[in-house]
Amino acid sequence: MTMSGMNNSNTTSNMVPHPCLTVIYSIIIVLGLVFNAGALWVFSCHIRLRSGTTIYMRSLATADLLLVCFLPFQIASSYHPELRDICKLSFLIFLINMYTSIFFLACISLDRCIATLFPLRLPMRQLQRAAPWVSALVWIFSISASLPPYLIWKLKSLRINSTDTDCLQLEAVTKKTTVAVTFSLGFALPFCLLLVSSLVALWVLRKGKNNGSQLQKMPKAQGMILANLLIFTFCFLPYHTLLCFYQRLLTHSSELALQLFQASQLLASSNAVLDPILYYFTTEAFRETRPISAVRSVAACGCWRVAEAPEGDNRKRPSETVTFLSVTKVV
Repeated sequence: MTMSGMNNSNTTSNMVPHPCLTVIYSIIIVLGLVFNAGALWVFSCHIRLRSGTTIYMRSLATADLLLVCFLPFQIASSYHPELRDICKLSFLIFLINMYTSIFFLACISLDRCIATLFPLRLPMRQLQRAAPWVSALVWIFSISASLPPYLIWKLKSLRINSTDTDCLQLEAVTKKTTVAVTFSLGFALPFCLLLVSSLVALWVLRKGKNNGSQLQKMPKAQGMILANLLIFTFCFLPYHTLLCFYQRLLTHSSELALQLFQASQLLASSNAVLDPILYYFTTEAFRETRPISAVRSVAACGCWRVAEAPEGDNRKRPSETVTFLSVTKVV
């Protein structure tokens, strides 16, 4: 997402983004705005149940919506270097979004794992009461961890009275100490939590596969768990891996290092579009709301009409469609 450049010395030069990046970011902005605003509307106006998962997902949608609202300013600052303050603020929003998304996805996975282990038992009620507090702690931690780089850049600019129009200097986020803390606490810890929770949930589902209801739920639950894990890995692993090797790449080719950094931030920003996909597969309450049910019915009707054969039995096809779109309880 950062559109600026930096060489091996303290002197930096702006790097205008490739038009392809601008197009992809524009798509992320449009889809992310529609998906997350729609998700927040459904969560706020059409869902009465306040489970831990829905609380975490509402916070996740808020973080994603905040990111896509600032992305246009990030793109504008890349073409107009004098807007460096807006660029730095946009990068701060990016960091907050990334780490809130990471921890909320881990919380969702843990909540789902406990729901699989202890359905309709006391631990779920306790977790539901604790969810708002956990959500608040995630926001406080993410903001507190993301502020230092922004404050360092601001204080450095004020101290030297800089008139440099460069957007960002990445030393603050690519130092060895910063990378070690960021990678271990900001990525590795929640990733391990998500991975263990996913594996335990899959093991429990397979263990109960002889149960008829569990057998019916298992394919959709497995697909949802794997999708959550894949989205997490796809969006956030490249960025944190690149942080570990950024300084080494910078000594060989500053242009290549910056291009890879921009690409990794693009992947991290794509979670604003991919996260809403999980809302449908994860929460039964979300799928059963009137707006989502209406969209699903229209899509099912269109698919049935396209797939309908001239000689087929029209009385059986609707029941097949209902079976395919049947709702199974995941959490």
